[in-house]
Amino acid sequence: MPTTQGNVLDLVHAHCMIGHEKQIEQINDRLSGIEDALRNFKVNNTNVSPVTLPETAASTTTSASDVARSQIATPTAFEGASSFTSQAIVASQAAGISLASIQGSEEVVDALKSLNNLGRTPGGAGIQQDMRLGSSTTPRSLPEVQLLPAQFVLSLLAQFRNRLSAIFLAYAFRDYKQLERLCQSIYFPTEPVSIASLTLVNGVLYYMIKELIFGGDYGLCKGYDLKAFSEQAERNFHSGVETYEIFAHPSHESVRVLMLAMLKAQEEGKPLLTWTFVSAGARQATSLGYHRESSLKNDSPEVANEKRLVFWTYYIVDKNVSCSIGYSSTLQDYDIDIKYFTISSDPGIRPWDKAMLAMVEIARLQGLIYERLYSQQALNATSEAKFQVINDLSPRLIKWHREWSQVGGESAYLPAFFFLIYGAFDVVYYSVVATMHRAATPSSTSVEITSACYEAAKKSLNAHLHFFPAFKSYGDVEILTSYLAWILLYSSWTPLIVVFLHAIASSSKEDVKLLEETQESLEPLKNLNQQSEQVYGLCKIFCKLAKAFVERNSTFIGSYDSQEDMVVMPQSDMHGRDLNFMTAPSMQFSSQMMGPESQLPSFDVSGMDDMSMFLGNWLGGREPVANLWAMDFTDNTGNFE
Repeated sequence: MPTTQGNVLDLVHAHCMIGHEKQIEQINDRLSGIEDALRNFKVNNTNVSPVTLPETAASTTTSASDVARSQIATPTAFEGASSFTSQAIVASQAAGISLASIQGSEEVVDALKSLNNLGRTPGGAGIQQDMRLGSSTTPRSLPEVQLLPAQFVLSLLAQFRNRLSAIFLAYAFRDYKQLERLCQSIYFPTEPVSIASLTLVNGVLYYMIKELIFGGDYGLCKGYDLKAFSEQAERNFHSGVETYEIFAHPSHESVRVLMLAMLKAQEEGKPLLTWTFVSAGARQATSLGYHRESSLKNDSPEVANEKRLVFWTYYIVDKNVSCSIGYSSTLQDYDIDIKYFTISSDPGIRPWDKAMLAMVEIARLQGLIYERLYSQQALNATSEAKFQVINDLSPRLIKWHREWSQVGGESAYLPAFFFLIYGAFDVVYYSVVATMHRAATPSSTSVEITSACYEAAKKSLNAHLHFFPAFKSYGDVEILTSYLAWILLYSSWTPLIVVFLHAIASSSKEDVKLLEETQESLEPLKNLNQQSEQVYGLCKIFCKLAKAFVERNSTFIGSYDSQEDMVVMPQSDMHGRDLNFMTAPSMQFSSQMMGPESQLPSFDVSGMDDMSMFLGNWLGGREPVANLWAMDFTDNTGNFE
């Protein structure tokens, strides 16, 4: 009889069950042995004294360097309270408690020790072995990389030794000596070098060189070709990130590597790649127990605080990207009990810590917005339930913004970097508010853009117009790229679409003016990279369309309530399925509605049917704004004209 997939699965299941049954039988045998030993002991002994069990490997006193080395080499897997391993450990602990008032017995102690070791067996060999197929524990050979010259690295480390770097303030690298030890392990190895360590060193060096170039004070690094070394470190980092080991084998170094890769993907304007790295890194952090306070109890305060910083960095980006691209977040609040990182008493570091803590709080609210308003379950909720969620979250967002305005960066170390990272965050904040209000629906037969949603959208675009000139004044491509990545792309494009729809529904010249000013402001960004070209092009399309509609003084979507300043649009069913501007004559939004080409010079409307479909699905809550990046509205020459 041929083996089917079902047969194979049954065999695998049976094999697993036999394995667990055998292990359970072993535990029962150990417990029975302990019970028998206790009975014999109680009969034969009358004088009792506390028993001291032999220390396990985890409790043996070791030096800090030995602990660090063991943690890096073989981190143990974190398992939750429902796991088989945890239940076995509970059993051994329960047996240990029963011996607390009984004099020692070699027989009892040996049985209890065997049970304790058996319970720890699954993770005892370290997570690296558990995460490999087959029996091999030898990683692949290191990727082909050309290390930066050792003399330059020594000069770079010396340059930053007595000054704080942005990577240490903003990217959760607070132990500078740890970096020096890591570099030493790569350049002067006394034991095998891991791919994760090699990649981490190159990633950190890349960001340090970039910061040195930006600051212009080369100091000990004067005379070196910093641009060439930056590109070399970047290539080395990419080579390491793209290996299987980084994604599949959790370690403290891999978690940090994926964090840097996550941040770099965001800087390059690639939200889906950012999501790939944040998901992989967050899962690794979880497998190492970064999300549970109990997993940090044996760490020094400094190490524990760094792990908290790393975890909450993942949390911030995870919740933001989840809300922006419409995916469920990897890190769930109900499974997190780790404390916040410690706010530094240093007046120069304190603003950085307070700002990051504020980012954690708004990230939590972004997570709630997606979970309670845009997840599949939320989309099936009633209009009343959605309004209740909005009424609950609105005051929390207002409170957050009020507290955020009190986080001043004047006393922060590297105030220019602080401003570049946090100075224009109002653009993101009002985008979050607009996204929340967009979920409001007055009935099961319509969708609406409320006045609250519209006002938040306007404030987001106006905040951009207010802050962007300061970034542009630097005249630096890296700064413009940073603004694009961490402000424009980090926020959703909900405000732009909301103002556009309000403009064509209300024939508002004020809205058209705001869209035109936004487009003009983005002119310096359009040639930075492919993402900046896409941002500028989409803004230009919305601007041209709004202008054409308003000049014709025609309303092509739903109805506009001027008293409530609210746009209301019908939808085909209560969840907006099949809602698009092609389903009804009054909603039609295609090339036929745009009139002769002379009314809209040089504008190619061949892609408007796709735009129509997107806007309809977006209004129904079924399509995230990020899907705009997958659409092509260029003409035959590749231009957004």
